[in-house]
Amino acid sequence: MSRRYLLILSVLIFLACPFLTADSITFSSTEETTFTAIPNLDSFELTLQTGDEIFVFLNNTIYTFVDFHFTFDLEQYSNVQGIGGDFFADSVGSKTAVNFKVTVFHGTGIIPMQKFRIDFSGFRAGTVVTCQPTIKTPEPLTVLLGITGILFIGLPGQRRTRHLR
Repeated sequence: MSRRYLLILSVLIFLACPFLTADSITFSSTEETTFTAIPNLDSFELTLQTGDEIFVFLNNTIYTFVDFHFTFDLEQYSNVQGIGGDFFADSVGSKTAVNFKVTVFHGTGIIPMQKFRIDFSGFRAGTVVTCQPTIKTPEPLTVLLGITGILFIGLPGQRRTRHLR
């Protein structure tokens, strides 16, 4: 008889506990007309007044954002989940940071003139979030290969013009 009471009591305690939602950041594309241009490429800060906020941005740079890093001034209730949408691969961060990255299998990054939405949910009210995008830059060998290719295309033309003189 006592086991039955313990079982019922444990079920009631379980149901009476408040469920904590997981802290998460979600990226998605949007067609909203009200947006904020990315202030600079270094980093920028957002203050979450209620902990559940939505921000809409425009990548008004000439660069593609291939990574997005978030750090928080307040430790959150649980590890922050990152949902990258079409832009980035999903990730799980810590209680103080989360990083989004483009991988080989998932994500295109945020291209120039792309509007995007960032949803914050489950965060502690008053959290200041530092956001830092990373841009895509060509590798040095790729630049060298492109320059030498252009030079070799120009050499036959230079020889022809010498012959005509």
